[in-house]
Amino acid sequence: MIGKIVKMGKKGTVVIPKEVRDSLHLAEGTPLVLDVRDSEIVMRSLIPEKVKLKSETIQRIVREAKREELSRANLDLVRIDLVRSSR
Repeated sequence: MIGKIVKMGKKGTVVIPKEVRDSLHLAEGTPLVLDVRDSEIVMRSLIPEKVKLKSETIQRIVREAKREELSRANLDLVRIDLVRSSR
């Protein structure tokens, strides 16, 4: 792709041309990383690192989340009982 010329607007705003956004599948809200290398500005999309989890790890995370959810539900019941008993 041939380099595109863009102008910097107020507050340093730079509009990435639609052709470039479309070719790189960039959408509003896409996180971008801005680097300065020598006298150049380099911008790239931030691609989250993929992490592989073993099934045991996933099961442990789900169990802990369920326990936490149950604890919160129990606290809510205690709060309801306290409110009722204070009336």
